[in-house]
Amino acid sequence: MQAEGTVDGQAFYFRARGDAWELWIGQAADWWTERAWSIEREYGKWPDAGWMALHEAIGFIVEGIEAYRAR
Repeated sequence: MQAEGTVDGQAFYFRARGDAWELWIGQAADWWTERAWSIEREYGKWPDAGWMALHEAIGFIVEGIEAYRAR
């Protein structure tokens, strides 16, 4: 499960795989080396996160954006 978009003028990347989900907000050229802000949470057991329902993923993206804005 992956998603990309923008929030508050910053790019974001959401990824759920294995037993966790991650949301990265703000980056330069490469998500893997230049993350400005990120959040990660556990989700079930391997490989549950990669099979989460779309409505759950959207909820986690919103949760992450709220944490980003509250930082």
